[in-house]
Amino acid sequence: MKSNNIIKRLLITTTLCGGVFFSPASALAAADDQAGFELEEIIVTARKRTESLQDTPVSVTAFSANTIESMSLSSLKELGQFTPNMTFSVSGNSGNNSSLVFIRGIGQPGTTVFWDTGVGIYVDGVFMARMQGIDLDLMDLERVEVLRGPQGTLFGKNTIGGAINIVSSRPDSSEFSGKAEVTYGQYDRMDGKIALNIPVIEDKLAISLAGATRNRDGFGIRINKDTGEKLDETGDRNRLSGRAKIALKASENLDVLFSFDVSRVREKNAVRDLKIVGTPVLVGLLNMFVDPDYNSANFVTASRYENYADGPNINNLDTWGVSLTLDWNLGGATFKSISAYRDMESLNGTDPDGSPYTIISLMQDMEQTQFSQEFQLSGLSFDDRFNWVAGLYYFEESGFNSDLLGVYSELYSAIGLDISFTRDIWADSKSYAVYGQGTFAVTENFDITAGLRYSYEEKKVARVRVAHVTGNISVPKDGREDDFQALSPKISLDYNWTDDVMTYVSVARGFKSGGLNGDSFDDFTFTTFDPEYVWTYEAGLRSEFLDHRLRINASAFYSDYTNIQFSVNRGDPDTGRSVAVVDNAGKAEMKGFEIEIVAMPVERLMLSASLGHIDAKYTELDSGLPITLDTDFIKTPGWSLALSGKYSIPLGDAGEMVWHVDWATKSDIQHDILSSPLLLQEAYSIMNARLTFQSADEKWAVSVFGTNITDTKYIVAGSVFTTSLGFAEVIWARPREWGISFKYNF
Repeated sequence: MKSNNIIKRLLITTTLCGGVFFSPASALAAADDQAGFELEEIIVTARKRTESLQDTPVSVTAFSANTIESMSLSSLKELGQFTPNMTFSVSGNSGNNSSLVFIRGIGQPGTTVFWDTGVGIYVDGVFMARMQGIDLDLMDLERVEVLRGPQGTLFGKNTIGGAINIVSSRPDSSEFSGKAEVTYGQYDRMDGKIALNIPVIEDKLAISLAGATRNRDGFGIRINKDTGEKLDETGDRNRLSGRAKIALKASENLDVLFSFDVSRVREKNAVRDLKIVGTPVLVGLLNMFVDPDYNSANFVTASRYENYADGPNINNLDTWGVSLTLDWNLGGATFKSISAYRDMESLNGTDPDGSPYTIISLMQDMEQTQFSQEFQLSGLSFDDRFNWVAGLYYFEESGFNSDLLGVYSELYSAIGLDISFTRDIWADSKSYAVYGQGTFAVTENFDITAGLRYSYEEKKVARVRVAHVTGNISVPKDGREDDFQALSPKISLDYNWTDDVMTYVSVARGFKSGGLNGDSFDDFTFTTFDPEYVWTYEAGLRSEFLDHRLRINASAFYSDYTNIQFSVNRGDPDTGRSVAVVDNAGKAEMKGFEIEIVAMPVERLMLSASLGHIDAKYTELDSGLPITLDTDFIKTPGWSLALSGKYSIPLGDAGEMVWHVDWATKSDIQHDILSSPLLLQEAYSIMNARLTFQSADEKWAVSVFGTNITDTKYIVAGSVFTTSLGFAEVIWARPREWGISFKYNF
């Protein structure tokens, strides 16, 4: 496409220019007279041990808490714009509470309870099974790590595409500290954050408390078509979250950490825009028996942020969790136990057709609980040349999904056509795994890492479908079960050419469990879909130059992706009944790279750039599927580029002024699994900027900032129902916004 060609030329040109700008020679010339400054070391736990990013042979992008703040980001979803080869977006009809995450072209087809994620989200080592509620508030964090490629050996469950590892701050028993921040901004934004670190017994016991509230009006409205009056708004924010931690040093060798978190969301739904209309059979019936002048085209508004819907408009979420982590130093090894329980309830009400008629409306209620237990044993052997970890993992989940769908409801009162229905789905699963991985230092500079995980999963799914008014059971309640197992091996070789230059090669297999089609409307389609598998071959570079003032990290990959899980919901043109196609699509290959560069050419100036590229294509498809070898991968832009600059200006005894600018661009993104042009987002760019004044004693700071300051209009999700229901709709991202915040440290 033309836009793809344009952005490719832009990205290649920018990369070449960036190579000159960040070249060691030019940076050295600028830094000849500078001394005493260097890039901050980044610590990660991508291999379930604490180590420097530069020593980690895994493709990782890490964001520290300070970086997240300076980028004016408030939720996990926003990181997706600035991470190479990653997208993080809402899930269309499942509402703002549900998200779809894709890394290197791999994610998941849907958010219903019988689907597993393709990218694992972990908070302090605890896996988040559902995509509802994972757009976490970034409060009181230490860092966020985005791991690309299959992480099946160590992280295991559903990390076939990658993992997002969120590490929150740990209580410190040495001294009392705290910080508070308030933010005011556009759309009557009023946010607040507070974090307290409370030592109870020095070197023994500490408590940390953190809370955040996010509030702002919506940027979209629903209006009465006849009177022009505002009915309500869409796209608002009303979120409250909190976390408490207790850290106890029970003995010289035993550390105990208890954590509790809770989140509450009470919002309207996303900003929806009716894009195009069709004339299926049911529209003709509506014209004949209800409204002879009805035409969906009459409800297409002039503004992308307005519609005439008057049905459900709700986005609620309640979730909480507890975890207990034990670290026991056994002398020659360390034993770690992570026990966790989580509970989630989500309610989403959507009216996507943009009209006061009930062409379709959805009330979706989801409830889920999960328990997980992990045991790890790690240590050093053979004169500290062998760094190893082994573990056992157990996970169980119980989920319930109830969807109340109104479909052409007016036709029931007119002619007795009852095609609205309620669909209930129950899904239970259990997962067992054993794993081990070790790194052996063959020489001082050459390491070999090998690992293997065995996973066994049991799935049970039941479903029923009942007509709204008549109560007729169109799909009797039925339950089925199946089990799946897989081996996930990994091997990598890394070589340190110097103290600051390391290269590696690796091969790893990822596995995502299969399941049963809970969306089925008859026994024939209530079938098992198989697990997904991917083999990923990767080569990488970790390097620093100029006395640690220039960092260049890069990874190139090739992935062989098989048994791709596929789901598409389309309505029957004659009945409007939802028909779910769930299967394994076939095979695909993905190849590409990530390059990340950070430089401090002079003191107080930091520049960074990241570039990601994915070439993903289907290579073999099973017969009977509504896709072809030319179908685009969903949520997978071919190119992603981000540039960032930060400069601090000393103001003597007054403090300092800090500028921070971030710019990101992505090439074309397809939001429909069937590659409908109606949901194609062409290449776009966004920019955020922040100016902060910080006092000399670092006690307080005030910032002014803007997000999406170029006011770029781009879609993040949508649905296509042109042949069955007579319309398509898209969901828009947030427009340009400004804000001011005040932070105080104590």
